Amino acid sequence: MPDYDAFFKGFTKPPKGSIVIDPFADDESTAKWLDKKNILIAYSAKESHPLGLRLDSLRDPPKYAGTYVVTTPPWHKKGDIADNTLFDRYGTDNLYKCFIRTLLKSQALGGSILVPLNFLVGIRDSEKKRRQDFFTLYKPLRFNVFQTIWQKNLSVAINFVARHSAPKDEFWPAYLYPSGDESILIPSRNCATLSGQDPYETGYKTKPEKHISIRTGSPQKASDTLLLIRVRTHDTVTQRAGLATDEGSILYVRGVLSKKAQYRLLRDFNEWLNNWRSQTNSLFMSCNAEGRYYISIEFAIEAMTRILWSYFKPSQSPRMT
Repeated sequence: MPDYDAFFKGFTKPPKGSIVIDPFADDESTAKWLDKKNILIAYSAKESHPLGLRLDSLRDPPKYAGTYVVTTPPWHKKGDIADNTLFDRYGTDNLYKCFIRTLLKSQALGGSILVPLNFLVGIRDSEKKRRQDFFTLYKPLRFNVFQTIWQKNLSVAINFVARHSAPKDEFWPAYLYPSGDESILIPSRNCATLSGQDPYETGYKTKPEKHISIRTGSPQKASDTLLLIRVRTHDTVTQRAGLATDEGSILYVRGVLSKKAQYRLLRDFNEWLNNWRSQTNSLFMSCNAEGRYYISIEFAIEAMTRILWSYFKPSQSPRMT
């Protein structure tokens, strides 16, 4: 049973007298957290529950319009359960993502939810779009980020209200637990980052000239050097994200880059990446969501491009030996 007094600490509760829906009320967590003057509609797919009405809220989602939502959706990924009907229906690979889709189709007045941290930091195109769609429809009031494992994932609690106008530049209050440190969460092109911890802003700031570039894809052009290294965007507990020689996306660099220079690039990128991870929370928040950790190929390419440019003086040729 999640302790909402801890997970939803500092959150704005639904106004007294408002209707609150818990679509996954498998226990009394929501009822205990809410004001007694709220009208709670609790649904559960289980056959019996002291507060719940029998309903599978993913197969037959309730209408959230005019209500508040307080819940912890299921976090089961595709492969954890035998029936893949819901994953096929919603076109996604985790039940919490199916739930997010229902909130996008029927806008609630607001609410508080507890979901995997991957919702904030996932870098797949589908994850970026899901996040953008959600925060276009809802304005976050506060994030509580938990850096201790719960349900085999790191988690984030989100307090939000419905938007009535287009979002503008925003800074979102975020609290990191168990430390209790306060920060600011900033929407980013790849994932949410904490204030002062965006590697695009604080990393290699020097803009490279156009004759130094790294790209993916094929075929190789006459002016390219095919790098002997590849980008590994997969990160595990024992092997951190970085450059590797055995998997990932093929990279090309415009200009001549010797083997020695390529190994130097590999070393410098990994050193910078690991230093960044050890000193910050943003982008590389350890989020064991779905058993995978990622950095984006776009991020790796931009970082390597800036590292390469740091090797040269403006008057020099891009040839390295």
